Amino acid sequence: FPLGDDVRVLSGHGPETTIGRERYKRNNPFAGIK
Repeated sequence: FPLGDDVRVLSGHGPETTIGRERYKRNNPFAGIK
């Protein structure tokens, strides 16, 4: 992701999160480190 880890995200299908949380979640099949 080109955005910083502290950028807040409102996905529309869950609670507010951040790019950093989504980037480093092991159980997130849509946003992982490759």
